[in-house]
Parts: sequence; C-alpha cells; structure tokens
Amino acid sequence: MMKKLLCDLTMGLSDGLYTTKLQQHQKLFLYEDIKSTCISMIPKDFITQIFSEASLGFSEILNVGQPNDLVHAKFKEYNDLFKMIIESFNESPYLDHNKATDYLILCGRESQDLPPLHFFPNITRTISDANAISDTSDIAMKCDKTSFQARLRWFALIFELKFIFGSIRAKFIDSNL
Repeated sequence: MMKKLLCDLTMGLSDGLYTTKLQQHQKLFLYEDIKSTCISMIPKDFITQIFSEASLGFSEILNVGQPNDLVHAKFKEYNDLFKMIIESFNESPYLDHNKATDYLILCGRESQDLPPLHFFPNITRTISDANAISDTSDIAMKCDKTSFQARLRWFALIFELKFIFGSIRAKFIDSNL
C-alpha cells in the first residue's frame, strides 16, 4: 500500500499535464478564487507564522527511535523514499523526468512505467500489494505509521504553502525531514 502511494505520488508530481500547467501559468487554477478573495485579506506575516509553528513539531516526531528488524527495513526504505519525494516537492512543485524515474526505480517499479504525458491512476490493488501488507508485523506498522503520517502532514503543509497560501516558489527553508 505504501509502495503504491509513493509510486502514484511520484507519477502525479511528474505528470506531463500537471508540470506543463505549472511551468506555463505558475499556478494551479483550482485555488485562484480562494487566493484572490479570501486569503488576500489575511496578513502575510500571520500566514508565515502559522506555517512556521505548524512545522516545528514534525522534526521531533520524525526523529523518534524505531525498532531495527527485517520487517521494519522495508517500511524504512519507503519512509526514506517518501522523505526524498517531499524534499524534492519542497524545492519544486513538480518532479522532472529524471528524478521521477530515480524514485520509481527506488520504489521497485520499472522506469518505463513513467508515462510520457499523463498519468491515469489505476484504482485496483495488486496481489503483491496485499501480500506485502499481510506479511508486515503490527509492531513495525505502528512504529512507522507515526513517522509516515508526519511525512504525509509535511507534504500537505508544503502543498498548502505552495498552492493555497503562498506561491509555487514558496518553500520551507529548514524542513527537518
């Protein structure tokens, strides 16, 4: 399940239509009404303060010690890959083809799977995904769930900063991922 999420996230952030719109228009049209009407009334200093405070607790969650066993190793690989994707997303609102290919290879997916233009998500789960989930111990899942959820919150926070409250060039200087 984590593997599928990371592959889909990588493919979505490198999707041709998505990257073309961002490169040409420097924004996503989905949130432009909110930005021009509601958010423009909120002082920028206040928004900056909110994002700074929201990011403070994440480093503590992500630096908690975790068990070191074979089952945990796969989750650690996925968490590390998720960290790299988020760091890339913090730097740029999309992934270039080379970086996406590297991430898909790390995810265990062949780079030929990266679509040249558009990504259409496959909503069916594969048997290997189901087996990977059932083979994983509850202990490792609980330990990694916290750090994975924190990374997911980081991704959401960066998305909000780039597309809702800031600009696509906005980024966290010290993300402590």
